[in-house]
Parts: sequence; C-alpha cells; structure tokens
Amino acid sequence: MQAPTTVPLAPCQPGREFLPVCAACARRWTLHALCLELPGTEVDSTHALQARVVEGEGARIDPRGSPTVVEGALLPGRSKRPPLIAPLEVPHRSLFTPEGLAALVHFICHIELNAIKQIAKAIRIF
Repeated sequence: MQAPTTVPLAPCQPGREFLPVCAACARRWTLHALCLELPGTEVDSTHALQARVVEGEGARIDPRGSPTVVEGALLPGRSKRPPLIAPLEVPHRSLFTPEGLAALVHFICHIELNAIKQIAKAIRIF
C-alpha cells in the first residue's frame, strides 16, 4: 500500500502559510475547500478533490479524527458577502438580451455552487 501524499492547499486564514493535507483524507480536503474565499480557488480545490476521488486516493475518510480549523479562521463555507440589493432595486432584464441571459447563468451558477458546498459539508461531517 502506498503512503498518502501531501498536497499544499490554501489555508482557511488569510496570510497563513499553505498547510499540507493528506490526500487520503476527504474530510481535510473538503474542509480546506470550504474555507477558501476566492471562487477560483474553490473551483480548483474542488476539481483537485474530484481527481483524487476518481483516482481512488481521496475516497477514504479517516474515522479516527475530525479536522479542526485554525482559531480565528473564517467559518467554513462562509465567504465575505457583497452588499445585498433589495429586489425592487435590481434592474429587470429580458432573457432575450445578453444582460438577461448573463443574469440567468449567474443565478444558476450560484445554485450549483451552493449544491457543491452542501456536498462538501456532508463529506466533512459524515
């Protein structure tokens, strides 16, 4: 049996050094993916986790422990939020315009991102 490799992932707390994460521990991978703030790094981390699971390296969950977040770190899955705009202040866009189509795609992307985060939370917890 091959020893698990370590892969550097972004830390939960900005300004911290990268932490090595055991590739065989899906809980740690998902915890770090949930703690990332930038959407691009969240996507990269999720793709890396998917690749590990497909290769059979990240499918095992270590039942001996639960990973913890560094004190003062962001809550997993809770990135900084942009200011909310009241629904009446959002301009109405037709789906037949480029702006309206872009708004629809943006909305669907939010739904998909939330679904991915829910799956990652379930992996981390269970």
